[in-house]
Amino acid sequence: MNSYVFEERWLDLKQSDLTDNTSFITAFKKLKEEVWPRITKSGGLVYCLLRGMIGTPPNRLVQITRYPDVLTWEREQFSFNEYLEDIIETEEIRLLKAITQRPKDPFPIEDRRTIYTYRRFYINPENLEEVAHLSYNGVWPLYEKWDVITFGLFTPIDLTKEQEVILISGYNNLEHWEKTRVYLNKSRPEAIEEKIWNDGLSMLNKRSKLIKRTTVSTMWSHYFSCDPPKQ
Repeated sequence: MNSYVFEERWLDLKQSDLTDNTSFITAFKKLKEEVWPRITKSGGLVYCLLRGMIGTPPNRLVQITRYPDVLTWEREQFSFNEYLEDIIETEEIRLLKAITQRPKDPFPIEDRRTIYTYRRFYINPENLEEVAHLSYNGVWPLYEKWDVITFGLFTPIDLTKEQEVILISGYNNLEHWEKTRVYLNKSRPEAIEEKIWNDGLSMLNKRSKLIKRTTVSTMWSHYFSCDPPKQ
């Protein structure tokens, strides 16, 4: 199991209309030049920055940051409003834990994708380990055959009566994501081994039965820790 803690930080940017990109350009520049170096110095690692596309508005960003432990995270807490007060409406912060061995460390450049889905599952907390097992050992190996990359599977640190699980997966484009919805209804392609196909479908079906409800947003990928520095 992954022993790090992960901060999920949502930022709502001020925006005059849906076509206004000014606040995002300013925010992205300040994050890279002022905020992220401070996080890195504290021992944190900014894994990714995603921006709303479908299901989440484009002025809404989510940043996933890894810290070695809760004490480090608490010691280095600060509000992004200190740097972005002119362009941020609100920010929401919570701590997550990874329930599989992902995210990969380091995150490989070959796993970088253009868009990511941010999916929420709601399950009974006693099924948390089973959902992690089914995902990691059955569902993900099948989807990886379709070039889908799973960034990670997370849950809030606190257990609740209805436990939230966050799944972040990468796709090459919207068409790629749409095609994976269709693949499951077809017969096994020759390129996919029979065991991976059968195990994947079986575990996907078992996992679906444990999920009470789910929501999904499609988001643009604007930064990952594997991105080379721009000159």
